[in-house]
Amino acid sequence: MSKESIIKDLPRDFVRAMRNWVKTGSCVGQYAMSSAYQGMPNGTPFGPRIPFINEGSHLERALDALPNSVRQAVMLFWQYEGNDLVWLGRRLHCGFRTAEARVRKGHDLMRNNLATHQAGEDRRLEEQATGRRSMETLDSRKLSV
Repeated sequence: MSKESIIKDLPRDFVRAMRNWVKTGSCVGQYAMSSAYQGMPNGTPFGPRIPFINEGSHLERALDALPNSVRQAVMLFWQYEGNDLVWLGRRLHCGFRTAEARVRKGHDLMRNNLATHQAGEDRRLEEQATGRRSMETLDSRKLSV
């Protein structure tokens, strides 16, 4: 298995969100950035930062919920996307198949966490909309009396 096959198995929105997470610098501070990138525009090797409202905070929460070994694998997978699984395994002090299993497990856990969060958000918005409709109905009944 290769990194490309892992990425291919993921939804496009998830891949976009993870790449933006790296671009926006959300991961900076978790691992030291190489001094080779000093003096680059915006201080990052990934080009300009692209803010996405609330997306980063949801990803951060989902990452924080992962077990440490899995979280490290997922973070390194995306931060160093150009490197292969053998490199990732060496960095994590495990075999490349173990590294791959951790990354896949992390992606599954994150996607479940994000889906649960989104379902709760959808319910909350629907309850707010329903509450507004019931208030509007009450107001219209008061006006007709």
